Formats: sequence, C-alpha cells, structure tokens
Amino acid sequence: MTVSKEALRQAIEDNAMKLFGIALKEASSNQFYKCVCVAVRDMLTEQRHEFKQQMRKQQSKQVYYMSMEFLLGRSLKNHLFNMGITQPVAEIAKEFGWDIEDVFANEPDAGLGNGGLGRLAAAYMESLTNLGYAASGFSIKYDYGIFKQKIADGWQLELPDEWLEDGAVWLAPRKEDTFQVRFGGRINQRWENDRLYIDYIDSDIVEATPYDMNISGYHSFAVNKLRLWTASAPKVFDRRWRRASAACFIPPTTTRKARCCASNSNTSLCPRQCSPSSNSTSINTARWITLRKRWLSTSTIPTPPCAYPN
Repeated sequence: MTVSKEALRQAIEDNAMKLFGIALKEASSNQFYKCVCVAVRDMLTEQRHEFKQQMRKQQSKQVYYMSMEFLLGRSLKNHLFNMGITQPVAEIAKEFGWDIEDVFANEPDAGLGNGGLGRLAAAYMESLTNLGYAASGFSIKYDYGIFKQKIADGWQLELPDEWLEDGAVWLAPRKEDTFQVRFGGRINQRWENDRLYIDYIDSDIVEATPYDMNISGYHSFAVNKLRLWTASAPKVFDRRWRRASAACFIPPTTTRKARCCASNSNTSLCPRQCSPSSNSTSINTARWITLRKRWLSTSTIPTPPCAYPN
C-alpha cells in the first residue's frame, strides 16, 4: 500500500478530532494509539473493498477457516510492518512527542487464543493473505481472554483479561447481519407442496452478532477478514396498558435463562478447567459450555459457500 506521510498525518489528526474532540498535540499516548489504529483500519477496509471487487470479477472461490481460537497477537505493529508504513508513523509520533514503542505498548494481545491451535489458525490466515488468496476466518468474540497472571506471596492470582478496552478499536460491528441461533429443544419436520420445512420447538434463542477484523498481508494487495461472533439474549418489549387512554412501557427485558445461555457462549476463551477429582456436575458444565461455543461458531458459517460473500 502506498500512502504519503502527509496523508497519514492528516488522517490521524482528523481522528483525534472525531474520536476525542481534541487536537492531536493534546492527545495522550493511548488516544494517539487509537487515532493511528482507526486510520490504519480505515485504509485496510478500503483496500479490502477493492480486493473483494477484484475477486468477484475473477469469480474466485474463497477459503473458510473456522477455529475456536485465533492467536493474532497485537495488530498495530503487524499492520504497519505489512503495509510498509512503520517509519512514517514513527516519525509522526516523534513529532508529537511519542516514541513509537510506547504507542505500541498501549495495545493488549487480542484475547482470542491460548496456544498452538490459536497460533496455527492465525498463521494460516496470515499466510493465505500474504499469498493473495481470498479467505475468511470465523470464531467467537470473547469478552475476556484466559486471564492476567499475578504472583502474590508465592501464589498465582488470576485477574480478568479485559482486552476489549483497548483492543476493540480493530472491530467493526456488522449488526445488520445479526441472526438467531437456537440451542436445545426439538425439531419437527414437515412436508408441504413437495418441500421440507423444519420447525424448532421449545429451543433457547440467542442472537449472534458479527464483528469483523482485517487481516493484512506482507506487501500484499489482499486484505482478508476474521469474523468474530458475540452472543446476546434477545430482548422482549413488554407493553402494558395502565388505562384505556395511557400506556406504560416497560424497558426491554430478557429471561434469566436466555442471558445465561448467551453469556456462557462468549464470556471467556475457556471454561473453568476441571481435574479428574472434580465432581461430575462441574465437568459436565464445562463440557456443556464448550459445546455451546462450538454450536455458535458452526451455526454462523455461510452455507452454501458462494463465490465471494460480503
């Protein structure tokens, strides 16, 4: 990607005003980091649009990669390197009194992976993008990663890994693509006019909303996406009449069971690990949560595969 230093500076300055209502010279290190991230994200999104158009014209097929984990690491440093703009961004940061390494330090590791499986999935997506293949990854947008480790008096303390506080800047919500995923219940099959219809009965409903992250390649025209799904309980609008001439509107509510179902699907990367000595209830609960995560992921894969979706 070819972009001038002046264009980069202008984009970053514009983001400071749009995001925080301040001049860039007034920005903190964290604010400067977010301004740079949004500028890079917008450039990658624009290039991804051009890449999609090219793939459609060529009628290219696309790779779908589904994994429960994607160990991406920190995106800003990786994107700048791939785009070949690390030096001009570092110079802009220095002009405003920031060392580029201090800016990089604001970004947490994305809480989307734990080890070998997650790193392998991320490496495949990066390699496919480097080579110019059209590919989409699918996983879950976990609210928390594994945990932050702290040692106190020789003991390990697990603290929440709130990676979304500074990591969500890379996520683009696609709420127009929200749809319902059903858990449990039973299925009723019926034929009408020579067509098979399937009805879900007594199932728990969760609304799945996608968030997209750009995947850049090293000096590559290709820009792919990682689509992360988050689960939420559907809201019910309760309208109750007090009298014939006036209405009392109760805020949208959700059932406790629906909230629990949604929360267990994307709160953290892994459920609590149970030892062999744990009781069967704990083990079954962990397995139940894991199965729900897998069902949420598999239910959101586009089917049948098309030449190149949005």
